[in-house]
Amino acid sequence: MEALLSADTSLKVEKIWLGMLRTLPPARRVAMAWDLTGSAINIGRLAVMSERPDLDAHEAALSRARFRYGAAIVHLAEERRRRLSEVEANRFPSLPEVLWPLLSALEALQITAVPLSLAIPFYGVHRSLGDISLAVERLPARQALQQRLPARFWLDETSEDGPGLRLIELQSLLPVWLWPADRGKNAPLLQRLLDSRREAPLLENAPPCAVPAPEPLLLYLLAWQGEQSATSDERWYDFLGILKMQQPSGLNLELLRTLARDLQCLPQLEEALARTGLEF
Repeated sequence: MEALLSADTSLKVEKIWLGMLRTLPPARRVAMAWDLTGSAINIGRLAVMSERPDLDAHEAALSRARFRYGAAIVHLAEERRRRLSEVEANRFPSLPEVLWPLLSALEALQITAVPLSLAIPFYGVHRSLGDISLAVERLPARQALQQRLPARFWLDETSEDGPGLRLIELQSLLPVWLWPADRGKNAPLLQRLLDSRREAPLLENAPPCAVPAPEPLLLYLLAWQGEQSATSDERWYDFLGILKMQQPSGLNLELLRTLARDLQCLPQLEEALARTGLEF
């Protein structure tokens, strides 16, 4: 039996909905994911301010970020107040405002990068995003990166234990993760993502940029080792969404299995493919 993206939607209705999504340019699905993210964040902040009218925009936003950022919240609050006006603090940024400065800074530092979380709705089904994550060939020097980035990005010095580098976009308060392909247990997977990059229109009304191919992206959702902001249910939704949107004809299944074998996750892949109930 074919697995459903949502338990409260019939397979017949889901097929109609997916057919409608396939008619949209992939960049439109990315924009829809960003719009959902902004709506979720803004609704949460409005709920806090209705319950606590004594809070200003900064305090309302930060009250929802305390659990995520823990010990970093004190410095984060100071930097957000110092760098953003009250109007800026209350506005959710556009995706180009966030992504282009980041990609431009990495390009200036001669670091190859591909977006991960934004590539998921590009190939699959959109949902609200929990972060902006990128695979990078190596991490930049912190001081050099800070000099290149606009004030909207704050470098979190408290997250130094793992292989990745965490920035925080101050308007949205979303984490921005840079995952290097030259260190850590996920390095081989990240390198495959970088090696598969191709130029594509990720954003609407913008020049194309590098995105990973769907095959290693599926393995990123399946075989990533370590913590992710997405839950296992969200990763399964993303995995199933890409398979259903691309369909077997839109994927190189031989390449997918070869990559999975190289990354020693072929049994996981075969189990996941069987679970979908789709024919491959």
